[in-house]
Amino acid sequence: MTVNIRFCGGCNPRYDRGAFARRLIRDYPNLTFIYNAETDTDAVILLCGCSAACARVPESFGTFGRVTVRGEEDRGRLYSFLDSLSLGSDSLI
Repeated sequence: MTVNIRFCGGCNPRYDRGAFARRLIRDYPNLTFIYNAETDTDAVILLCGCSAACARVPESFGTFGRVTVRGEEDRGRLYSFLDSLSLGSDSLI
């Protein structure tokens, strides 16, 4: 499973999005993460720095879904999504 991590423009970040992404990659070694891809991937994570959530990708991107993260408080929801992808990728092999 390939996950596209997209960042907002960073005009008003309320948390360290880079550290958040690095922790995510460390916590899910069975998923392949790429940054800011302009092509479709299995899933998309929009790492927005604040509640404006201005990052956008085409509606067709994210075959198995997408999650918008506005801050650290969204970690649980994001990890639940990634857990479902991880389990799904095992069954696809």
